[in-house]
Amino acid sequence: MSPRTYQTNARRASANATVGTHRDASAAPHTRHRRFASLVTYITRILQGNCEPVALEIQKQGARPHSTPAHTAPAFALATLAAVILALAISACGSDSDSETGPDDANPPAAETDIVPIGNAPDLRAKTRPNATFTYDHFVQAGWKQYQVYDIDTLPDAIAARYGFFQQRDVEIRQYPDHETALSSGTASAEEALSRRVHDGSGFASRRVYGGYLVAGNLVMLCEFQVSDCIALIEAAEANNTP
Repeated sequence: MSPRTYQTNARRASANATVGTHRDASAAPHTRHRRFASLVTYITRILQGNCEPVALEIQKQGARPHSTPAHTAPAFALATLAAVILALAISACGSDSDSETGPDDANPPAAETDIVPIGNAPDLRAKTRPNATFTYDHFVQAGWKQYQVYDIDTLPDAIAARYGFFQQRDVEIRQYPDHETALSSGTASAEEALSRRVHDGSGFASRRVYGGYLVAGNLVMLCEFQVSDCIALIEAAEANNTP
């Protein structure tokens, strides 16, 4: 091969290499722009609430191999940042969905006859029947024996207060205009009643006058030993007044 021919071939090879390099360099930006634009589109759709369709598309895209040449490192870093933002957006979208359904599933509304503890001592304080309105006749007909009528001057917002017994248990019944008043003014007075103590007859010890209270509809019922004493009376009254 002559020197001139060798030089000619070398120039052609150099020219071809330069053209190829320019082609790769010019193609890479377009590819990067398309991918970055796709990420922006994904994020926009997620913010609009289209989480599941975007997640499926991302899974399909993830199955395709992508090469990252050295000369695309800056763009790759930018695309990586966008991908991180996309992942965070998807996570936030999932969290919003959980928050919409989680609380309702975890804390369903209480039924009318549920016994709902007040505080952390269900045997001491509880509430039930928020929409019910009771009279003393309901309990007299169920077997509650009225023994004494109390003065209500020291019971704010109370309509009446009567003491009696049911199934050998003392039960005091305080009547209020409605359930909300019983829960506010009524429980405040009931807490004072729980703090009272009397001597047990031995002269050496004392006991509480009442062991708990139940807010039932428009009533506050003071129970001799625990809330279950009052629940038994409520259930008996409802059974007796059921058509």
